[in-house]
Amino acid sequence: MTSKKEEIIICGLNAVLAQAKACPGDLIKLLYVKERLDRLKPLLKKLAKEGIAYEEVASEKIERVSKSTHHEGVALISRRKKILYLSDIEKEIISSKDYRCLYLGEIENPHNLGAIIRSAVHFSFLDIVIENDTAINASACYRTAEGGHAQIRIIKASWDQFSHFCEKNKINIVATAVNKGENLFKINLPSKYVLMFGEEGEGLSGAKMKRADNIVNIPGSSKIESMNVSCAASVIFAEMFRKNYFEKS
Repeated sequence: MTSKKEEIIICGLNAVLAQAKACPGDLIKLLYVKERLDRLKPLLKKLAKEGIAYEEVASEKIERVSKSTHHEGVALISRRKKILYLSDIEKEIISSKDYRCLYLGEIENPHNLGAIIRSAVHFSFLDIVIENDTAINASACYRTAEGGHAQIRIIKASWDQFSHFCEKNKINIVATAVNKGENLFKINLPSKYVLMFGEEGEGLSGAKMKRADNIVNIPGSSKIESMNVSCAASVIFAEMFRKNYFEKS
């Protein structure tokens, strides 16, 4: 049995199917409307075989359970992603020649966070450091990430803890900014680094910018003030992926 604190309600057809495929052992119960039956038949067959509950209900019940109007006629009750701590990964980092991760401690919008996770998984950034696990465990974040949570490690740490951890383990801290720092397409990074993103509008706090070993920006037309943070993250992920997998090959 799991407690309510250990559960997450995921809604949205693609997000539910992705979670069910990636984490079959975490599934608790599926709710769906009759109109989704055809798309869900293969999943329902698997749930029945494993003895996992499912129920055909009215759309209003799914909205009430998920607390969302964007449920797309399906909601899945699943176990939450396990949270790790810096001590859980330190030995691995010490023994590894390469390491990269994301610091998303200032991203509080679950939709932006989910979109960043989805792109991060595509470009193989699989460790995500957060300070507060509220947004990353929100249903909206799971829905937008569309299965991304199943592929990442969530590491919880305060900024002071993480800053000290990076210094101790010689991990380069790279901050992202709109109009200052080095050109993303020209920068060369060490084998161990963390990318830091701040919330839209405000950007990263002054203390974090000051602590950064490098600051990078995305050059562009300058006709708009800034990009959506999840879009900017995707551009940076793609360039880092290119540098790592194509320039070195």
